[in-house]
Amino acid sequence: MTGQLSKKAQKEQDEALRQYNEGYERFKQAQGPQDVGELPQIISDRMLKRIGVTAGIPIAIGTLFFPVFYYLKTVADIDVPVWVVYIFSTLAWAGGLAGISYGASGMSAICTLE
Repeated sequence: MTGQLSKKAQKEQDEALRQYNEGYERFKQAQGPQDVGELPQIISDRMLKRIGVTAGIPIAIGTLFFPVFYYLKTVADIDVPVWVVYIFSTLAWAGGLAGISYGASGMSAICTLE
């Protein structure tokens, strides 16, 4: 009789499964329909504007500093170490990535408030 359930154990298992299924159905009904519609235009416009500002500014600053470092090295004869340029550009691009993340994920909180 190895691997088989007794009639009492089988009955208990069937009852537990029935209760589970009933509970799951009540849970699904309580949630209502799961309509995943489109993102409203006003929200997407705000999101793009927010991403453009929070990501665009650090990336623009990082990109514009390459000519500054070039000018300092060639015209002003100031020896700027290469690691300074690397760190500055890395921080600028990381700031842009953080801006994209902030702009996209910050809008989810605003969407729920409206």
